[in-house]
This record gives sequence, C-alpha cells and structure tokens, in this order.
Amino acid sequence: MRERLAACLNVLPGMRSVYAWKGAVERGEEVVALIKSREALAEPLVAALKARHPYETPVILTLPAGADPATLAWLVAETGGTNPA
Repeated sequence: MRERLAACLNVLPGMRSVYAWKGAVERGEEVVALIKSREALAEPLVAALKARHPYETPVILTLPAGADPATLAWLVAETGGTNPA
C-alpha cells in the first residue's frame, strides 16, 4: 500500500563510498536515492526509511528547499496534503 510520503524517488546506482565506520575506513558500492516530499512529512518519511533500510545507521539527510508553485502543487497532490509546507 502506498503511504504517500513522497511524490518521487530518483535512484542513482554506482556510487563508490569511502567512509569512517567503527574505527576503520570502509569502502563500498552504494546507491543514492533522492526523495521528493514535503517538510511536513520529513519525520514519518525518515522513520519509514529506517524501518526498511538494511544498514545499522543509514545516512538520511533532509534539506530545506523551496519549490516553484507548480512543483509544490504536484508534491502536495501526490502526498495527499493540503498544506504546502
């Protein structure tokens, strides 16, 4: 069932990561996902991502962003909202 927490998901495969983890430098292949949603849905969206992600500590960044009126209307329509925030 669609929870309507996001209007769009862009999946960018083939990312190489080098990162510090538990005292060691790790390297790995990962996928980046850009998720288009509303600020008002950030908390439930992050919770849903963490519940489904296989990593112990997935990196989830939320960024404040503005949107043009047409994009904002689309986000609101696709996420079942009435508040553009």
